[in-house]
Amino acid sequence: MMDILRSVEIHALALRDHPTGDLGYEIDGVAPHVVLPMERPLYQIRAKQVLDSGSDADAAPPEVDVSALFEQVHVDPTRLREAVRAALSGGTQVSLPELLAKHPLEQGLAELVTYLSLDRDLTFELVFDERRQEHVRWHDADGRQREAILPAVAFVRRSLPGGE
Repeated sequence: MMDILRSVEIHALALRDHPTGDLGYEIDGVAPHVVLPMERPLYQIRAKQVLDSGSDADAAPPEVDVSALFEQVHVDPTRLREAVRAALSGGTQVSLPELLAKHPLEQGLAELVTYLSLDRDLTFELVFDERRQEHVRWHDADGRQREAILPAVAFVRRSLPGGE
């Protein structure tokens, strides 16, 4: 240990006689940045808005388009589960495009979303492969072709506890 200290001392004494060059340090800001809480404005109560909820008995009721309420579509998930089970009867898995080739979408995007939400079934499970994409096409009620691009989806038969 003493040898190391002597070595450091010898090097320090040797460097003492050599010029050190331009050693310096600069400070970007010499004044402190002060934030005073009283510089902020105080809370101001906003004026209350007057709400007239009374109805004019003489005025005609406003025209409101309620047709969108009656155009809602109900997709039967039981029918879709049966289609998946029928497709899985011949194998252990079926991809979504293969399934839709046998059972085309009748109710468009709503039916596609219902297929993707069939994960709570005892006989099969959904497997998503984010690395691959699939294109699903169908025709809407107006006859226009629609397309959805989604990760590859496969319906895979679950193995039963008995070892099937």
